[in-house]
Parts: sequence; structure tokens; C-alpha cells
Amino acid sequence: MRKLLFLFTMLAFFITCSDDDDKDNELPIKGLEIPKFENPVKPGESITIKGAGFTDASEIWFRQIISKTAGNGDVKAVVTDVNSTGITFTTPEVYGNQSVLLKENSKEYELGEMTFEEKSSDVEILPKKISKIIESFEDEDALKGIGKNIYEFSYDDKGRIVSLKVTEDGETEPYMSTCTYSSNQLIIKEIGGNKQTETYTLENGKAKHYKKTYPIYEEFDEFAFEYGGDYLSQIKGIIESEYPTTENFIYVGGKLTQYKWIDEEFDNVYALLDFTYDQQLNNLNLDLFGIILADYFENIEDLFLYDITGKRSVYLPEKVKVSGIDDEDGKYEYSVSFKYEVKDNYITKAIIDEDGEKYEYEIFYEN
Repeated sequence: MRKLLFLFTMLAFFITCSDDDDKDNELPIKGLEIPKFENPVKPGESITIKGAGFTDASEIWFRQIISKTAGNGDVKAVVTDVNSTGITFTTPEVYGNQSVLLKENSKEYELGEMTFEEKSSDVEILPKKISKIIESFEDEDALKGIGKNIYEFSYDDKGRIVSLKVTEDGETEPYMSTCTYSSNQLIIKEIGGNKQTETYTLENGKAKHYKKTYPIYEEFDEFAFEYGGDYLSQIKGIIESEYPTTENFIYVGGKLTQYKWIDEEFDNVYALLDFTYDQQLNNLNLDLFGIILADYFENIEDLFLYDITGKRSVYLPEKVKVSGIDDEDGKYEYSVSFKYEVKDNYITKAIIDEDGEKYEYEIFYEN
């Protein structure tokens, strides 16, 4: 690790003014001494800030200085000791550049800044494989008002999907997609349905080109993929043989923070997704963005399902703000919330509330 000097710098200042309100805002700590760190701080370290004036009511909090992800709130440290010479606390799980805050008696003071190590953008994948997912949704025409789609997966000895069987609500016969892999291609053929063929051209394991064709239609979709480092940044091409389209993806800190679908013919942002995260890891054998968010990505619904689009988002979303322009209804905006049920580290159910309309994905695993 490079030996960089990270200074935990004091930003507090004193205001000498006769106004009582200004005096109330003065930092109540005298003789503040901030430790210096040769390397970035790690979560779980014990740190002491020296100074007189800390009390049992003193709390240390951290706030990310620059955040492109909405919803990142202040994070509280665990205070382990307070005495006449300072305050000792255990650093929480935060990353990057953080402001250090003193909160006490309903007031807040900024003490300085601390640089933490960056969070790893890799996630450790759990070993069990998903065998089946049952999607449930509200449908007044379905039995008991609940519709169900069933997805069943099988894998090769490398853990890659080789077939996906889908039984849609109300249907007795499923249709199936089969996957064939080579060193520079993934071909997905649909048996039943529209009998479409999707061909991905791969480079170093990442999709670089995509084409979807049909045996009974002349229309096709064709896209090129671009990456920013290890992460997908853009899909650009044509749909239905003629309409230009662009999809942009923004990743910050290993998380997909924004998706934008642009109709280039009319220069409209047809869909804009802004993601907010909590702490649910995206660590199943399948990237759940390719399942629970499939309906929100415009041109390739199961885009993230086959692990060929670079690194996955480390976390699964807690909320998504969806906005854009509809050809018939004009501008729209609504929110989608996500909750997860977990047993023994494995997600067993994802519950989605889309502006009051509920969906559930129940997840089953191989033994």
C-alpha cells in the first residue's frame, strides 16, 4: 500500500462576537488535538480526539463529504470513553472522505475531516445456486387476485446459466431459453414464444456487441457496449431495425447510482432511474438486478443476469426514483421501494412496492 499522508484536519473556528446567538454556536471544546494518519482509516479502529469539554452527551458522527448517491445519511460512531482530556470512539463502517461531527444537546459542530479507505467494489458470492424464483403480482383477473410467473434455472459445471424455463401466469406450457457459451460469444435461443435469438459478442468476458433476431420477423435490435473501467457505462444502438437509442449507466463506489434511457430521435429522456441504497448485499450467484429490476431497463431486460456486463453493483437498491417522458401521458415520476427477507445470509424474498402496486419474488436454492 502506498504510504500517503492523510491528515485529519481541523476545520472548527471560533467567532468572537458579542451576539449571544453567535456565542452559542462556538465549538465547546478547548485545546482540540486531531490525530494524524499515515494511511486511510479503517472501520472498527479506536481513535481518540483530545480536548477539554466533551461530556457524556457528546456523540461523534460521520458524514460523507462528496456523495453522488442520494440518501447517504450521517453515521454514528460508538463512543467508548469520555474524560477530561478527550473522547474515544470506534469508527463505524464508512468509506472515503468523511466530515467528523460533534453532536450534543441538539447542536452540531464540525470538527474536521477523516479519510477512510475506499470500500472494495467486489462482493463475495455465496455458494448456493438459485434454482427457482416465483414472481407474484396483483392481478384482478388472476386466481385470488394474484398472478404468478415461475422461473427455473439450470447451470453448467462453471456455474453459468444453461437454461431458463419460464411458466407465465395462466399458461400450462412453459417456454425455455437455452444458453451456449464459447470463448467470445454467448448465444441465447428461445424455444417457444417468439423464438428469438440473442447473440452477445464478448471481449475479456464482457459483452461488447449484442444482436437480437427473429426467424419470423425482419426486425432486429443491435447494440454496442462501452465500459468505464470495470463497469458498464453505455449501451448504444438501434431497436426495431431503425430507432436510435442510448442507455447510460453511472456507478459510484461500486454501486449503480443512475440509469438513463435516451430516445435520440426526439432527444427525450424516456426513463431516468436514481438509486438509493441501504446495506443489502447483491451477493447471490445471480445478479438480482437482472431479475427484480428487469422491467426497468428498457432494451435488454435480463441485461445483468448472465454476468457479462463487468462488475456488478455491490448492493441492492432500497429505493428507486423513476422519472421520464411518456409519449401519451407526458412527464411522469414515481418511487419504487425494495425490501428483502433474509435467512442464513441468503435472500429468500424481495418485496417491491411500485407506487402502491406490490410485487414479490420468492427465491429458492439448490440443496
